[in-house]
Amino acid sequence: MKIALPPVSYTKAIVSLSGIVMCMLLTVVVSAQKARPDYLNPENFEKEVNGKKTGIAFLSNKKGMQVAITNYGARLVSAVIPDKNGKPVDIVVGFNSIDEYIKATGRNYGATVGRYANRMAKGQFTLDGAIYQLPLNNNGNNLHGGPMGFNEQVWDWVKVSDKAITLAYWSKDGENGFPEI
Repeated sequence: MKIALPPVSYTKAIVSLSGIVMCMLLTVVVSAQKARPDYLNPENFEKEVNGKKTGIAFLSNKKGMQVAITNYGARLVSAVIPDKNGKPVDIVVGFNSIDEYIKATGRNYGATVGRYANRMAKGQFTLDGAIYQLPLNNNGNNLHGGPMGFNEQVWDWVKVSDKAITLAYWSKDGENGFPEI
């Protein structure tokens, strides 16, 4: 399978379309018990988006780390860690509700982007001799998979335990202009 990407002068091509996996799995592992930061109310993450229910899950460990993940865009909502003095600090730029993520000007806060990361010049690529035109969403380019990339999808909860969260999303053939590989 041959892939030709348009030249991009400001970055090296770091993602190969041949490596795209149609069913993406995201697993976050933080050993220990479930917990949540006080300012994150699970009810603020319960909504129906694109016909699927959103939610949030929490993990923590014995060293004081707390992680919050939502299935809307498979996003890291919060990661609270102790600073050098032991005071808990959230190191993630995020929001306190699904509605805030949906309304945000920047749509990728904490999200899993895709089918690839970065810009595809003019939203075009060639695969096995066929030219594919993708929707443009960034000054004449396709950024992070386009306007309805993985960051805008509601992922399925595969497993939520006290040690890990696993999410999955099936990207169908033709979604956002991409062929099935």
